[in-house]
Amino acid sequence: MQKRIWKKEVHIAIIREAENAPTIAEVLRKYNIAQSIYYKWRRQFEAYGEAHLIINITEQIQKLEG
Repeated sequence: MQKRIWKKEVHIAIIREAENAPTIAEVLRKYNIAQSIYYKWRRQFEAYGEAHLIINITEQIQKLEG
């Protein structure tokens, strides 16, 4: 089985969707993500904060465009 690579934008979107969903399990089933992966992403998101991730994403986009 091939390993999927998720972009940081997708991590943020899935975390936000799970926060607003009735249960996290529904969202994880929808995207076929293991519970351990979700909580790893959430820890990273909480540790660095949304602003840091968005700045990092913006820098990567600028590198690709420039």
